[in-house]
Amino acid sequence: PIGIDPLFSDLFKGEPLAQVAAAVLIDMLYGDIAEHNLNFFCQPVAAGYGACIPCANPFTACATGGSTGSGNCDHDVCTAGTALDPKCGDCAKAVCTNDAFCCSDEWDSVCVSEVEQYCAGGCGGTTNKCEHDPCTAGKALDKLCSDCVAAVCTTDAFCCNTTSGDWDSYCVDAAKAEPKCAAACAGGCAHPECEMGGPLKADCSPCATAVCTADDYCCTTDWDDLCVEEAKKHTECSCN
Repeated sequence: PIGIDPLFSDLFKGEPLAQVAAAVLIDMLYGDIAEHNLNFFCQPVAAGYGACIPCANPFTACATGGSTGSGNCDHDVCTAGTALDPKCGDCAKAVCTNDAFCCSDEWDSVCVSEVEQYCAGGCGGTTNKCEHDPCTAGKALDKLCSDCVAAVCTTDAFCCNTTSGDWDSYCVDAAKAEPKCAAACAGGCAHPECEMGGPLKADCSPCATAVCTADDYCCTTDWDDLCVEEAKKHTECSCN
């Protein structure tokens, strides 16, 4: 927070009457609050630079993001527009956990660029895809490639250490015991097609194939609220 009392104190130093008048003016402008502070946060711009932006309610600390938001789900994360809600999908939640501005004020070009950093596949849809089944031993997996893998690697980072780690038998056992891996370990999609989650493989089910044929974003970036709505339209899916 940035205090504003000193501004008036320095301006009218040594002038008690002026200081009293300034205090009255502050109370008129900002109300009867214990501290006359305004809360700001740093909004990244580019090349390591940022801008000092007031919080949505400058009298209170900015939200930390992740679980709440004032946005809707009227566009995907790769399109700039109105603020999104973290509940729109795993990607929106991941971005807003790290940048609350995207779910409280606007999903701007900075939010879109952060998709590459925090979401499976990014907007190009060419990275962070699971290289093998999480219930089969193999190379270390990228923790962003699915909710299942992220859950396993939260407790065992070795499984997602692509430099010196490995998806070994311990990782496989952890996946088999992880509820978020149930669908993947059963040979199906990484999560139900009628629920939001990470991107699905287009060939994991007829439903996923139908949805991703209509909108490949769902199998490259995130299976978000719009993908669930798309699933509800297809006879190959059984969304009730």
